[in-house]
Formats: sequence, structure tokens, C-alpha cells
Amino acid sequence: MKQRLPLILATLALALGVGLAQTPKPGGTVVDSLYEEPDSILPNAGAPMVFAEMVQETLFTPLFYTNAKGELRPGLASEVPTVANGGISKDGLTYTIHLRPGLKWSDGTPLTSADVAYTANLWRNPAYAASTKVGYTDIASVSTPNPTTVVFHLKKVFPAFLYAWANFYAPVPKHILDKYSPSQIGVGPLLHNPGAYSGPFMLKEWVSGDHITVVRNPYYYRKGRPYLNSIVFKIVPDQNTQILALKAGEADIGYFLPITDYSLLKSIPGYTLKAANVPPGWEAIWLSEKNPFLKDPKVRLALTYGLNREEMIKDVWHSLALPIANAQPQGDISYDPNLKPLPYDPAKAAQLLKEAGFVKGPNGILEKDGKPFVIVYSSTANNPWRAQDEAIVQSDWGKLGIEVKIVNYPASTFFGDIVPNGKADAFEFEDLNNPDPGLTLPTVFDCNATPPNGENYTHYCNPRVDALLAQANSIVDQAKRLQIFREVGKIIAEQAPMVFLYAPPTLTLNSNRLHNYDPSNFGYDTWNSWRWWLSQ
Repeated sequence: MKQRLPLILATLALALGVGLAQTPKPGGTVVDSLYEEPDSILPNAGAPMVFAEMVQETLFTPLFYTNAKGELRPGLASEVPTVANGGISKDGLTYTIHLRPGLKWSDGTPLTSADVAYTANLWRNPAYAASTKVGYTDIASVSTPNPTTVVFHLKKVFPAFLYAWANFYAPVPKHILDKYSPSQIGVGPLLHNPGAYSGPFMLKEWVSGDHITVVRNPYYYRKGRPYLNSIVFKIVPDQNTQILALKAGEADIGYFLPITDYSLLKSIPGYTLKAANVPPGWEAIWLSEKNPFLKDPKVRLALTYGLNREEMIKDVWHSLALPIANAQPQGDISYDPNLKPLPYDPAKAAQLLKEAGFVKGPNGILEKDGKPFVIVYSSTANNPWRAQDEAIVQSDWGKLGIEVKIVNYPASTFFGDIVPNGKADAFEFEDLNNPDPGLTLPTVFDCNATPPNGENYTHYCNPRVDALLAQANSIVDQAKRLQIFREVGKIIAEQAPMVFLYAPPTLTLNSNRLHNYDPSNFGYDTWNSWRWWLSQ
């Protein structure tokens, strides 16, 4: 009987649909549906866009990855530099990175330290339209003593430097790009086809408005990987079409799915719904201080007190989203559990607006100096949950006497023009944090990080915040750095340059025949596409 038990259990498991440990099978194609078309597949080029970076992660390998805890792991690098292993100098100014031997680009050209050095120099070049220059402009010089060693000398201590080379910030091919000027690279056709790739896959074709196909890279450094032959990123016009494709079995993956269809998504047979709060993202209403009314902290706090964010979490997000007090949500290493979000308090909001000098006009709209309080509010179009958020905003702020005009745009227009150029008073979208706050917080809150130098779209400026961030990025002691970041978080919560809404989970749906799909890294769901495989 004991000898027959494993066979009986295996038969029972198969009958019940319980998965047993299986050996990965090579081959097959996965269809991943995107409801926004990427603007670029070149790392660190143009405005940061989720769907662009999803595709990039299949095509380019970074020097380092981060695990779900934000800890660095080697990618193209053979190890993570530390002071102990000699990779980081004791003064924190020199970083020596060793590459794995024998690396190649997808066209067979050797991938060497020269590519890393070229990338660093490109990204810190003022003529190059980088998504971010944080960390790269701190480089004083870069040298390549041999093909597998690159040495960075920094102008000043920057303890988050290695994170600037993690996840979708991957080296680019020097042998192709150095034929062009930095200004040509950042705006030209190379954004859609850089020509050579280091990731598990390489570009086969990009049919604009329809699909992007990536196929196995024969020179990928992980031998025998990826398991898949290809991934087709199917571009669909909106999330409703995306869900229809999933229901019809025409797509294996749906990413960033709408919470408004949560019940429907759970019921689609043959698929698994995941709701992950990693990477630590936060949804907020970014308040542009180009509107003079919004320069007053009392007004910004009134907008926070006067908005029922708890209603959004409960009614829109099925209580799956988490409340937040600032831009450091749960999952962020500088999260402060003692800092609580401001409560919904319309009376407090009305009092603050009165103290700020607003009075009710004849039509019920607040006025100051004879000017009505009108907010032009924008977000990405065709997002059902944001439409629900906007309805709550319009209602709650309307009760305070503020007129809210909703104008939404396609994502490419919203992030490419409306947000960076301040063409609205309030912008609702989600931002994602880097594992090290020293990279994220300065990009969003530093006085000098206004576009085109960063993502300070609110134009908030506080010299005290700048000084604290500079201090945190000038010391190596991580415990002291986290204390400083939490102090910054308290100031941001008190001055409310944004209305912090919630930390939303990322809803994903994947076919049950797709294995090792694990959207829980600081990258996106494609971060481990080299491990994906399909059962028959």
C-alpha cells in the first residue's frame, strides 16, 4: 500500500487539477496584451512609461536586478560591489564593476566594459533626452582597464549609485549608437530599434498600433534560457478590448487591469488573478504650483482634508489599496508606520480655505481677489477606475466650492506634453519608487528637478527638503539615511505638494498554462521572462 500511495496521490492531484512539480518545456509563444503602445524600447530614453519599460526588460539585461525586497543581485555584472569585496572604495567615491566573461549582444558583437562606459557618458550628456540623469551626472570619470572591468569615479558620495544600474536601466550597444549624436539617439528611430540586445529576447518586428514581437536571443548569457521561442506584445486600443481578448483566450497576460472589473476578472476560467503591491507605487494628485492658488500649503492641505480617499479605497479598489501619507508607501524601505494619512474632514478643509482668503461667490464658487477657484484636472484617458476617482474628486471638492474641470488625454499625450509642460492644474497618476529613496525622492521633490531636469511636475520647492536629500545622499550609513528620508516624508506630508490617494495593487491576469509568471519585483511583470514556460 505504501508503494502505491505516490501513484494514488498523483492520480488524485491530476483529477482535481492540482499542479505537481513540472519540468520546464522549451518552445511556444506568449501573448502579452498592452493597452498603451510603448514610446521607446531604448533604456533611459524619453518620458518613463510603464509599458515601454515592460518591453525593455525582455530586451536588455541590466548590470543588477533587485529582488522583491529591493536587494541587489548580479545581472551582467559577476557580483554586486561592496566595500568588503573591494568593489566600493572606503571613501565611497570609486566603484569597480566586473562583468561576466564572454557576454555578447544579440548580433554576436562582444558586450564589454566599453558599452557600460559609453552608456554612462551618453546618459549624463546634456544633449541626450534621458528619462533620468540622477546618479549619472555625479560621475566624474569612467575608465575601462580591461574588457570586463569598468571603474566609476564619482564627484561626491552617492550611496544609491548601484541602483542607477538596476532593472530597466541597462547598458546600450556602443557599436551601433556611437554612429549618432546624443540628440539624434534620444528622438530618432533608434528609440524603436536600437539594433542589438542583451536580454533574453531580441526585437523581431514592431508593427505600430498592432504588435511588438520579440524572439529568443541566441547569445543570452543564461545558457538554455529563455524557454519561450517568443513573446508577442499585442497592442489593444483600451482595457475593455484587453479583457475581451483575455476572455476569448487570445492573450496569455493582462497587466495593469482595471479594478472596476475585479469580479469579472476573478471569474475568467483558465486564468489566475494576482493583486500585488510591489513595486511600491503610489497614486496621487500632483498639484501644479503654476496655479497661484496652489502655492499656498493651506490650500493644498484643504484639498487633502476635503477628499474622501477612504471612499476610493473601499468603493473603487475593493479595499485592496493601502492608505498613504506621502510618497513612501508600505514596501518602500523608508516607509514610516507612525506617520498616518490625514483624515477626511470637510469642516477642517473649509476652515483652511477661509484662512487662505477664499470667500463664496454669488454662484457658490469660492473666490479670492475676484478670481474663481477653478481646477483643471487631468489624467490618462480610458482608465475606468481613474474616472471613478475623478467623479469623487469633482463631487467632494465641489462641496467645498471648488469647480473641477475634467480633461483627460491618451497616455502618450498626457505624459509627453500635458504633465511635463504643466498644461493642467492637477494631474492624477501613479508613480513607482526605486528601491533606494535617494534616487526617487530627489527626482520628484528637489527644487532643481522641474522638467526637463526631472519629474518635479508640481514645481514644489523647499530648501530644507533639498538640504536633507543632499545630506542623505552624501553618507553611506543606511540607518542614518533612512532616518533622514523619513524626516523628508514628514515635511512632504505636512506641506502636501500632492494629494496622496493610496497605494494601489497592480492587477494582473495570466493563463494557467504559463509558468513562473511572478509580477512581484521592483521591475514589471516581464522582469523574469527568461524563466517563463508554457505547458501543453
